[in-house]
Amino acid sequence: MVLVYFSCSDPQGEYYECSYGGETIETCLDSLSQLVRNGWQLISVKLSESQGNAIWLPVEAFDGQPIKRSLQLLQREWEAALLQH
Repeated sequence: MVLVYFSCSDPQGEYYECSYGGETIETCLDSLSQLVRNGWQLISVKLSESQGNAIWLPVEAFDGQPIKRSLQLLQREWEAALLQH
């Protein structure tokens, strides 16, 4: 399970502090991107995984475009690089 804690404002400027849980990082990040696509503004984003590790993510990375495919391509690239060594 992956959790995302984020603060944001809706299209009318109302401020919210929220959390969202999903099975994969890609699912969580795509959900945030969907909010941006719908006119919400992200203020801060923290990604936390089941092992307790957490990382702050740059809100600029969420431009409203889907993220899942890009992350999957990146994963294939680093897996291929690891197999070469």
